[in-house]
Amino acid sequence: MNITYIVLFGLAALVHLYASFTKNKTLRAISKPILMPALLAFYLSNATSPSIYVVFALIFSWLGDLFLIPKGIKYFTFGGISFMIS
Repeated sequence: MNITYIVLFGLAALVHLYASFTKNKTLRAISKPILMPALLAFYLSNATSPSIYVVFALIFSWLGDLFLIPKGIKYFTFGGISFMIS
């Protein structure tokens, strides 16, 4: 099962890179929220004793990514705060 998560992460990363290269905002907005949860799932399925700090860092990084999708200073601020916490 753990290989599934890294494959999902790899595919989402490739789609996200393609969307970034072609400046496809819709596809980027779809692929961006998949990256961190897939990485977190891979970490949790492979770590013998997962670190709560790594888990929280990945969760807050994911929140930071989500906050940076919409435009606006409020979202940018929340995204920055989420990344600082992570």
